[in-house]
Amino acid sequence: MITWEINITRESFIDIVNGEKIYIGSANHELTEKDYRNVKPEDVLEFYLVDESGDKLTEAPCYWRKVEKVLSFNILEEALKNVDLQKLNPRLNTLEENLQHYYSINSYKERIEKYGFTVIKFK
Repeated sequence: MITWEINITRESFIDIVNGEKIYIGSANHELTEKDYRNVKPEDVLEFYLVDESGDKLTEAPCYWRKVEKVLSFNILEEALKNVDLQKLNPRLNTLEENLQHYYSINSYKERIEKYGFTVIKFK
């Protein structure tokens, strides 16, 4: 079992704590130790709050969840069609909004096209 440290926004943190968000998605990158494609069921996700610049908020608590399933896809739209979007991004309503969200993140479009996208379901 491995513990994976994941930095997330305040909104995502609240959604996870409230049980509204049970998936986390990420663009893959070259295979490294930190690539989410290496996450396995029963691993632990350790969520930390970050500010707008991506810096960890040291005074904020972390939150843990156990991995239930890991799904890897070559195409973002395929990934999004295989999960409950309201449990991935509760604040977004449509497939199109989710596509725009992920493609707007720095370097995600290129990384998804080159390496794919991983969705982790946690419990």
